[in-house]
Amino acid sequence: VMLWNHDGQIQYRGSVGAVTPDITDHPSYNAVVDNYVFMHNAFRNDLVKLENKAKQGKDVTAAFEDWKDTLERHSKVEDEIFIPILQTRMKQKADGNGKSNELPNSIVKGTAHKEIETLIAKVETSLSSSSSSSAVPMAIHHLQKALNEHLQEEELYVMPNMLKYFSYRELWALDSFIINPKLEYCPPDVLVRITLWWFANLSLSEGWTLLKNFVRAGNQPEMPTEKWQELQRDIPVFHDVPIETLIS
Repeated sequence: VMLWNHDGQIQYRGSVGAVTPDITDHPSYNAVVDNYVFMHNAFRNDLVKLENKAKQGKDVTAAFEDWKDTLERHSKVEDEIFIPILQTRMKQKADGNGKSNELPNSIVKGTAHKEIETLIAKVETSLSSSSSSSAVPMAIHHLQKALNEHLQEEELYVMPNMLKYFSYRELWALDSFIINPKLEYCPPDVLVRITLWWFANLSLSEGWTLLKNFVRAGNQPEMPTEKWQELQRDIPVFHDVPIETLIS
């Protein structure tokens, strides 16, 4: 009964970028769905909870700081790893006219992330200084609206291109950088917190698929060192990192 009650409280599931068979039936879909559907939906669903609790007059300061920390880590991975290497791949595989598909400027230049940061700061200000009962939920609502627009943009433009320009094994290799403790994007203690939060903010169906994807991620065949070096070459932040540190 508790599980069904949980599922009934989940507002967001699925993705605007995953509604056609060319995406959902793609052989590499499981290697992108965690970061670009399930993580996005967890952000959305948790914000809904926080807004509702704030409307009830509850203090959501600590929970919001955890949400913010998780989003910042997610955004850093995108800005330092996924977007740079995706841009390079897209340029390398331009069509015969020398044209390549382009990502929206809001993603490439990071302006969307900066807008979200501004709205996060407004939520924090309202949490620390608000005397109005409506100020906190209103600030969260404005953040929620802008965040959803940005996440949809990523789902429509980044996710399909990740499928197009990377192999299944490469996608899992990129994913491994997130939890590689030597890279410090998500240290072990933080990983435990985020994992529990992740499942708590997903539908039962998406949580079950996420669990199966954890198993898939841990059972990938070894990838040749030169393939790791190819990924490293196109990720500037890794240029000075020993290849042994990247391989997992």
